[in-house]
Amino acid sequence: MVKFALELQKQVKHFNHDHGTDLDVISSIHSGDVVVGTVGSSNMAFDVWGDTVTAANSILAQGKLSRGSILVSQPVFEFLQDAYYFDKLNPDPSSGALQPLISMWRLVGAAKQQLEVA
Repeated sequence: MVKFALELQKQVKHFNHDHGTDLDVISSIHSGDVVVGTVGSSNMAFDVWGDTVTAANSILAQGKLSRGSILVSQPVFEFLQDAYYFDKLNPDPSSGALQPLISMWRLVGAAKQQLEVA
């Protein structure tokens, strides 16, 4: 997911350059079970929901976001800390987030090494 978020940032940057726009993308990544499915019958849409999605949304809600941020939860940070550089972020208690505050980290550097994932 981190590689996807980095590639998405790169593609948005190229799109902005090519089209004179100023779009931005901010990503939040958490790990856990999710429920997926399609919604609708004539105009079907794919949807993902569950506690993991709620936690990822909470990270967005309680963080002080800057352009192009990639935010991860504590479990994701622990899994990737040897592969990427991160800064610890302090949740903003005045954010009005409905979920309990979640420890979060912002990706700040390129990969330290190639992470092999099976």
